[in-house]
Amino acid sequence: MEKFTIAVLVHNRFGVLNRVTSMFRRRRFNIRALFVSEAASTEYSQIVLTFEGDVQAKEQLVNQLY
Repeated sequence: MEKFTIAVLVHNRFGVLNRVTSMFRRRRFNIRALFVSEAASTEYSQIVLTFEGDVQAKEQLVNQLY
């Protein structure tokens, strides 16, 4: 398994973090690190995740995050 880090810019709304982390859970990725902060605008938040998995599953996850 490889280790990956991705950053996601999301709307700063109730439930968004749960939706993002649920995608990882459904694909059985183990989240090693999670960091959430407000972006330059309070309208958005940045979520940075470090996780392990295979490349193909990671690509599918990233595509679904869009």
